[in-house]
Amino acid sequence: MGDAGLASRYLERSARTGFDACSQAIWDPDFDSVRDTPVFDETLRLLYELAKMEEVDAKGKLELVSGTALMKCYVHLPDDYDPAKKYTLLVGLHGYGDNADNFTMLWEGFTKHDFIFAVLEAPYPVPSAGPLTFSWTTGLPDDKGSWESSAIASTEYIANAVTRLKSEYSVGETYLLGFSQGCTMAFAAGVLNYNGFNGLICVAGSLEAEIVSDADLAKAKNLRIFIAHGDKDDAIPLAASEAARDKLLALGYDVNFLKFAGNHRMSVGPLQAAERWMMHEI
Repeated sequence: MGDAGLASRYLERSARTGFDACSQAIWDPDFDSVRDTPVFDETLRLLYELAKMEEVDAKGKLELVSGTALMKCYVHLPDDYDPAKKYTLLVGLHGYGDNADNFTMLWEGFTKHDFIFAVLEAPYPVPSAGPLTFSWTTGLPDDKGSWESSAIASTEYIANAVTRLKSEYSVGETYLLGFSQGCTMAFAAGVLNYNGFNGLICVAGSLEAEIVSDADLAKAKNLRIFIAHGDKDDAIPLAASEAARDKLLALGYDVNFLKFAGNHRMSVGPLQAAERWMMHEI
């Protein structure tokens, strides 16, 4: 209702009486009208601290360790796929709270199906009452240790998956397509593994300095970059993509920037514009 004090009071009360999914308020659009207020921001920080204390008391200290798992990946091939011919490979990275089952449907939105489209699923489950959804990082951005380490681990997973796809299919150029949180991961995985990619398609996300440093960016200037963002995005501001564009241009990158009419979503128009750009048609 736009009342930050009321929203904060009841969210905190819910947490103290046992509701264990309050951290979803960070992304829940129901809280958009109060998200940027100091009182609500302070409540989110308090809830995070409460969660950490309760976790230590009830379960002992939490440590994160690396492991190996088989992850879901959908692969779309051209109808007339010929192993003797090389095809552009486009690897899709979904956003926070989504999954590969949904993101693979983008295949139907492309104008032509003359490239390979593979969709990876993020590794960390997100609490949800509906279908299982995922995140590319564990922890919250305020928890720099687990957030940054899990983000780097995800970039390695993405790079390894691309290597596997290249060994199995006949691949020429290789691109990453990321939306929202997946956009942040596309920036990171592409720049940190720049030798494995020709370009990045980054939609409605941000370039995070905590994951990708200026020194990292300076090494990857041969990457082509396509950035798109809706002018009415109510989840991630247009300014995030504009800041990424300006930074990359200043470093000498080839950047194609598209501001489209719309909110926080993968629209067909920008998707097809990115397709034409990837195939060197624009």
